[in-house]
Amino acid sequence: MKQKRICIGFLLSFWASFAGTVGRAADLDWKGKPSASDLGVGAVTGLGIVNSSPGYVFLGTLSKKLLYSGFIPDINNPVSLEVLLGPVFLSNGASWLYSAHLRWDFVKDSIWTIFAVGGVGGASFSLTPRFGVGSFYRINESISLRGDISHDLIACGVHFSI
Repeated sequence: MKQKRICIGFLLSFWASFAGTVGRAADLDWKGKPSASDLGVGAVTGLGIVNSSPGYVFLGTLSKKLLYSGFIPDINNPVSLEVLLGPVFLSNGASWLYSAHLRWDFVKDSIWTIFAVGGVGGASFSLTPRFGVGSFYRINESISLRGDISHDLIACGVHFSI
């Protein structure tokens, strides 16, 4: 439960940070230079849900950039293929949580990036559509903190750009 509060707090702080950008040069937001990084690896932990049962999840992430300039030509919005895989520990045992999806990043500035995911995911040999949102908070050129929310996952973690 504590991790759920931390993850939700992280994502809410992201959205609250936009309140301070109203008076500054917002015309430069969303238009920065794309990252030269093609690959990303990371790990997230938090609340995973399998068949309406909550559990502790620890997932590894792997991503590969497919498009440096996404579907909106005027902004920095790369698209990556991403895979998540790891165990979820439930009260009645353990299962595997997995997902393969496209991650569409919207780079606000040199620090914040929000993203949307869409693809397929599941647990224990089931496969369902998976949609969600999240954000990255860049620490430096290669390390970012990450938060995700979807119908089957609320998680926080770290992302390493390679």
